[in-house]
Amino acid sequence: MNSKNQHARQVQLALQRLELIASARRVNLAYDSLAAGLTKEYAGLSPVMVAVLNGGLVPSSELIRRCDFPLELGSIRAERYRSGVAGGEVCWQLKPGSELKQKHLVLIDDVLDEGRVLLAACEALRLLKPKSLSTLVLVQKQLPSGQAAIQADRVGLKLPNRFLVGEGMDIAGYGRNMRGIWALDQEDEKAFLASAPPCV
Repeated sequence: MNSKNQHARQVQLALQRLELIASARRVNLAYDSLAAGLTKEYAGLSPVMVAVLNGGLVPSSELIRRCDFPLELGSIRAERYRSGVAGGEVCWQLKPGSELKQKHLVLIDDVLDEGRVLLAACEALRLLKPKSLSTLVLVQKQLPSGQAAIQADRVGLKLPNRFLVGEGMDIAGYGRNMRGIWALDQEDEKAFLASAPPCV
């Protein structure tokens, strides 16, 4: 078995050992609450919901279906990889464009842990001089005080600092489409963290 097939097999085995952290019902209630808050603040303002790809795609799609007012949908994509350099470097695959200028922007992501990508995205969007800018995450991991680079304006769920899968979150690209939020088995988590995944 070559290394690629072995890795895929390892991922599939890890997906079979997941622990449920937040049920689909609990997640749906979080989406409902977030959408109600967005409706209260943005109805009549025609905001742009900016999904941070790829993880923010699922929460964004769930939220815009619940928002019964005119809005637009945009996207950006950036990643920060683990390295020996403190802070890491944010690499852009899809930068914010001029179509986002002078608009009300809601930046949407799946999970907030260290928050480096979300912070970099906010800094880039502020250069476009939006009418307003707010941040929303489905999940905020419970980290020690001061460890996150940024706090989100809206948070759906606060969950343990585990390797999470589902509702946009993934393991090696798999599991984003799973309903509910799941955590890797601790031994699987150690193995995958050692392989230097993106750190957001």
